Amino acid sequence: MRAAPRSSRGAVNPLTVLLLTGIAVAIYCVVIFAPPYLDHIEVMDAVGSAYNQTGVRDDSVVERDLKDRLIHSIGTHREQNEEGDLVEVRGLGVADEDVTFEVNRPEKTVHIEVRYVREVRLKPSSRWTKLRFTAKKTGVPAGLK
Repeated sequence: MRAAPRSSRGAVNPLTVLLLTGIAVAIYCVVIFAPPYLDHIEVMDAVGSAYNQTGVRDDSVVERDLKDRLIHSIGTHREQNEEGDLVEVRGLGVADEDVTFEVNRPEKTVHIEVRYVREVRLKPSSRWTKLRFTAKKTGVPAGLK
């Protein structure tokens, strides 16, 4: 019987290099892309909260609270300061036309939708990428039944 061939000591196994590279890329993706997706969970919670409050509170108050939460509390976005430089500020920077809040009283239905774009810096480079998100809730909330 012949012994199995052995690699020489100190040789690099290509499979190990590939595995370690894959693990490093996975960790990088989690660190870079997790915050926007966690913020999207908060946006979905805000939309769900507004949906559940419809019929219980005045519609204009519910819509205003939703927009305030999106603009001031959740996530960050970039905008120009007085000197013309792009700086990161609190809130999603959602425009009024990106928030749909419709209540159909005769049919007792509600449609709430928020569309927004998050920019993520691909560190350590200076490149940025855009992620598009939509949070939507439609139906008959308990407050309108």
